[in-house]
Amino acid sequence: MLLNAVSCPSSSRRTASPFPSASRGWFRRTSTLPSPSPEALPTLAIARRSESRRFLMRQIPTISEGIDRGFEVPPCSRLDLLLYADAVHSAVGYDGAAAFPIVSFMENILPQVYPDASFEIVAAGSLRDKYGETFPADHFIRLPEDIYDAAAAGEGFARMTVAHEVAHLLWHEKVPISLARRRAGSELPAYRTSEWQANALAGALLMPIRRIVSMDPYEVEGKYLVSASAARVQTQKARKSYRAFLNAKGVCMKKAS
Repeated sequence: MLLNAVSCPSSSRRTASPFPSASRGWFRRTSTLPSPSPEALPTLAIARRSESRRFLMRQIPTISEGIDRGFEVPPCSRLDLLLYADAVHSAVGYDGAAAFPIVSFMENILPQVYPDASFEIVAAGSLRDKYGETFPADHFIRLPEDIYDAAAAGEGFARMTVAHEVAHLLWHEKVPISLARRRAGSELPAYRTSEWQANALAGALLMPIRRIVSMDPYEVEGKYLVSASAARVQTQKARKSYRAFLNAKGVCMKKAS
C-alpha cells in the first residue's frame, strides 16, 4: 500500500488507524452521516459505469489548484457529475438541509466503500505548491495540516480543497494509465481534464443542485460553507443544468402556461 512506501517527516501526524472515532473536526461533533446501506456502496464505487468503461487502476499524481490542468482523462459532462453527486448524497442519506460534512465523509464513509482507503495529514507547507494530493488507485489522500484543520472548522476554501481530493479518488480511480501519464495541454477541452472534473464534482458534492437552484449565491455561501466565488459559479451552473438534471432523473417539468 502506498502508505508503507511514504516516509513521513517528523512533523507529520499519523495515528494507528487513519480513521479514529474521535477527531478535532467541527463536523465530527455536530454533523454526521449515516452509514450507507450495502446496496448503496457500489454506487459510490462508480459501479454504475459499464464494464466497457472499467479501467485498470493506476496511480495518478494530481495537483489541486493553480494553472496545472492535471491529466487527460475520459470525457464526462457536468451533468454526469451532478448526477453522480446526487447519487452519493442519496447513498449516505444527505438531504442538503445543512452543509455536507466532507471531512466526516472522507474519514468515515470512504473506508466503507474502499477498505484500503487511507489519508495522511502532513505539516503545513510540506507539499510546496499543492493544497493536497490524491493517489486514486491506492485510495490515498494527503492533506496539509492547515487545510485539514480549516476544513474541519468549516472554512470554504479548505472544504472545497478536501472535496476536490475526494472527487479525484471517487471519479479517477480507474483512469487508464495511457491517459493518466499524459499531461492535459491547453488545447484539450476542459471536460477531458482531471482538474476540471474534480472541481466540478467537488462543487456538486458540497452544493446539492436540488437545493441551490432556488437560492442566491449569498445564501449558498452561508448555508453550505463555501467561498463566494464557488457559490456563484455553482449556482449559475445549477440553473443552466437543472432541466437536464430533472430529465435524467425522470422528472417531467411542466411548461408555464
